Amino acid sequence: MTRINILIDVHPPEDFELDIAVRQVDHSDDRHEKLRSIVSVPTEAYLWIPEDAITFTPPLSDLVYGDGRALLAITTTHDRPAFWLVRIDSRWDIGRPSMRVPADAPHMSEFIDFIVANLESEFGNGAPGHHDDQEEDERDPYPAIWDQDGVSWSWHDWPVEAGPVEPHPYWPYTTIAAQ
Repeated sequence: MTRINILIDVHPPEDFELDIAVRQVDHSDDRHEKLRSIVSVPTEAYLWIPEDAITFTPPLSDLVYGDGRALLAITTTHDRPAFWLVRIDSRWDIGRPSMRVPADAPHMSEFIDFIVANLESEFGNGAPGHHDDQEEDERDPYPAIWDQDGVSWSWHDWPVEAGPVEPHPYWPYTTIAAQ
């Protein structure tokens, strides 16, 4: 039996089935706020060449998926190299080959559309012409998300400064230690 366990008002696609808990944190969550103070800072990155570097501040979503012990960076074709940070379940397989991932580990591709829809609810729709008062090619600036032509994701190390860390169970990254 598939369950949907959502503790906030989110809008999954009609045919979406979710078997993971989702919770919204507030600003009284010290662990989350400590993480935000470390990762949501001006960041410089480039896609192809250093001369095209941009400076952006990656937002940390207030939605936590599953155990929330792993940190994921999500970017879109239209916004890269800028990205959003999301706390996800440390048991998910994000799609890179690894001999250590259990065969029954949930795969990130099962959840990405749901997560991106929630990022859009949280940070805005960045698609051109989305608002009635916008021109066809005018769009809301980042961190509004425009995911029309695809997204990609990767692990992001949990910063040591944000609390005790431990090795990720499958990947060469760190997660926040279990409480």
